[in-house]
Amino acid sequence: MTWTVVYFDHTGRLGGAERSLVDLTTRLDRSLVRPVVVVGGDGPLTGTLRRSGVAARVLPIDPWISGASRGRPLALLARALRPGPFLSAARGLARVLEEEGASLLHTNSQKAHWIGLLAARLARRPVVWHFRDILEPGLLRWVSRGGSRLTTATIAISGAVRETLCVAGAGARIVVVHNGIAARPARSPRTQGPPRVGMVGQLARWKGPEVFLEAAALVAGSRPDVRFSLVGGVLFPEAEGDYEAVLRRRAVELGVADRVRFEGPVDDAGALMDSFDVLVHPPIRPEPFGRVLVEAMLAGLPVVASTAGAAGEIAVEGETGRIVPDGRPGELAGAVLDLLADPERAAAMGAAGRRRALDRFSIERTVEGVQAVYRSILGSPPVQSPGP
Repeated sequence: MTWTVVYFDHTGRLGGAERSLVDLTTRLDRSLVRPVVVVGGDGPLTGTLRRSGVAARVLPIDPWISGASRGRPLALLARALRPGPFLSAARGLARVLEEEGASLLHTNSQKAHWIGLLAARLARRPVVWHFRDILEPGLLRWVSRGGSRLTTATIAISGAVRETLCVAGAGARIVVVHNGIAARPARSPRTQGPPRVGMVGQLARWKGPEVFLEAAALVAGSRPDVRFSLVGGVLFPEAEGDYEAVLRRRAVELGVADRVRFEGPVDDAGALMDSFDVLVHPPIRPEPFGRVLVEAMLAGLPVVASTAGAAGEIAVEGETGRIVPDGRPGELAGAVLDLLADPERAAAMGAAGRRRALDRFSIERTVEGVQAVYRSILGSPPVQSPGP
């Protein structure tokens, strides 16, 4: 007999947090854990899970909650805690916990945490927050710190995330388990075509795509042979609007529209990375983790990342690539030019990055860390009594 763990995410879209959830739930030890994923709306996430053999249920959440933006913290809290939709979602999730015979609830997103906290109380189950955000100083961070003291345990995806959550008395319940990525073959050395520099991620202002375009213009001024790829789409249009159109206009203004290829969202970013010489990750707000950095390192790519957030826990300055101050396209461009000018050094950094990623950021290591949290809460898994 195994533990049934119910995982809850407020959206059916496939962002970085949801991809990490898929990676985790598809690789759990099924003799130990039976995963059931509940999502707040149907979408690509449910199909991906079901094709991978993971049970997925849809619990529709009122758009008043799911459409709230953390960019407006007071409005977000007002929406998230609006009695009618909030209580309805929590009661619905509590019913799922009871129907599934859940041993534990594991929440995966900021909005899911609060609904899950009440649902777990209603169903009398332990709850684990999988915290994947670095919240700006202010109301949301303060409230989340308080909430983390009410959970059974909290998993932080990086030391940077844990640091923003820690308060007196809560630190022992906040465990760092880095996201893990499934290993893939290293890319083959490129021998043809112009050098290509890429950025991969959702098109969101905080991810820094405008900084990438400004750096591209500076690189092109010195190396007109270099080409650039911007991979990803707008995942949350309710917060970003038609941001891709904004970026396309900015590329025209900077004079690089003919050098930048907008690839759109792709299912396998790793395949596109094989055509890159350098991966750039330039968030202007602290990055909670940075899956794309690990994916690039696994591909054997040297990376250039901003200092914001957890980049320094993943990449190592001068060893696996370059780490530069966030929001400074000039320094970003300089680091890219240095790598392009010294292919042998860039290749050595890529190889070092792959070794580091395989050693420290494997999905197997993540699964072990999460299952260790379950054991610390539930003890040994229940043993089915033999039949007569």
